Amino acid sequence: MSCGRMEPALHFAIAFALAALMWRRLSSALLAGALTLLPDLDLLLGSHRSASHSLLLALLPLAISLAIRRPSAKHPLQVLSLALAVHVLLEFATGFAPVLWPLSTEEYSLSLDFGFKGGSLALAFDVLRRPYDCDAHGELNAPVLTLEGLAVALLLVVLALQVIRAGRAVARSPGGRELWSAKRAREGI
Repeated sequence: MSCGRMEPALHFAIAFALAALMWRRLSSALLAGALTLLPDLDLLLGSHRSASHSLLLALLPLAISLAIRRPSAKHPLQVLSLALAVHVLLEFATGFAPVLWPLSTEEYSLSLDFGFKGGSLALAFDVLRRPYDCDAHGELNAPVLTLEGLAVALLLVVLALQVIRAGRAVARSPGGRELWSAKRAREGI
């Protein structure tokens, strides 16, 4: 399994698209897209895929948002948690990452195998693990941008923008404004 083949543009686009699906707001999608790049700031400390790639740390803002009573303070924390979790899960799917730190000193990777067997699609997966080696991830070993990555990222962003646009159309429709306002009030946005 290769280590770290997820381009930053794809991290951005996938978090952007998921936030657009969840909240149907451009500001939430842009915020999630930008925040999903935060875990890679560990490169500035000389060790990529460090503790910043822990799913437990990614869920911390969500836990804090559940304890907060003021709805307007919950939304940014929920966006942050989504963005960090997306990053960690993508890294887990493309190579080894310490997704259970600090509960485990190992790093994990998802191994997928699929193909056709006996005329039907077969899917097998396994979770691989090994001791965490901070020296193994000392640099970003993925291209910042490839043509394929750019194409997929642009497609995801365009589709997500259509979801946001459709949400706005519903909000402007008869009865939609009340429905949309009630949803936003519940979510604190």
